[in-house]
Amino acid sequence: IVAPYELVIGPGRKVRAELLLKNFGAANGMLIFTSYAPVEPYEDEIPALGYGFSVLLGHAEEGGYDRQSFIDMLSDWGWAGPEAERPDWLAGDI
Repeated sequence: IVAPYELVIGPGRKVRAELLLKNFGAANGMLIFTSYAPVEPYEDEIPALGYGFSVLLGHAEEGGYDRQSFIDMLSDWGWAGPEAERPDWLAGDI
């Protein structure tokens, strides 16, 4: 995890994510935001640069951490890292 993470989109254009979660979702990892506003101008360019992104809202307000919910979410995103480093708890096929 890299927090915060700033992705340079091009000259003078960048987006700041709350964090980068490496090895999940896309070759360069998943950018995590708490608002859609910073992502909207770059929603097509972010994947073209090898990143996935997600806007996560309300986990703390909805009762906090639920391990299974996070496993399900990470499993949905998929593993993008080296197979030897794939977590045992990750559900599903690659």
